[in-house]
Amino acid sequence: MSVSEYAEKFEDMDAYSRKVMYVPDEFWKIDQFMFWLNVDVAHSVSQREFSIYAECLRQCYVVENSLKRVKEERKQNRSLCKDQGKSGQYLKHHNSPLVRKQDYGNHSTQPPQCNKCKKRL
Repeated sequence: MSVSEYAEKFEDMDAYSRKVMYVPDEFWKIDQFMFWLNVDVAHSVSQREFSIYAECLRQCYVVENSLKRVKEERKQNRSLCKDQGKSGQYLKHHNSPLVRKQDYGNHSTQPPQCNKCKKRL
């Protein structure tokens, strides 16, 4: 659930609790909000102390947006890697030369050899 969806539900419950039970203070609201918050967002936000619920909520939005950007970048990088891997495999299978390159370090004077029939060219 996104921070905005969760915040909306939380604030509805908070408004209801004000009518029924008592008026919670800011620290109680922050604690309750953080308790059910998305784990990734809560972990990042829990490193700070807040005295105002609105500031906590604003920071949660910032963290959620940052996490979304990171996730999108990773997704794009994965798709690029997959695309490069597929094109590399395509090139290996479809553009493989019949003649294998010889090791130039040994200065062989023999002609190259065919990969399929092993005859010298």
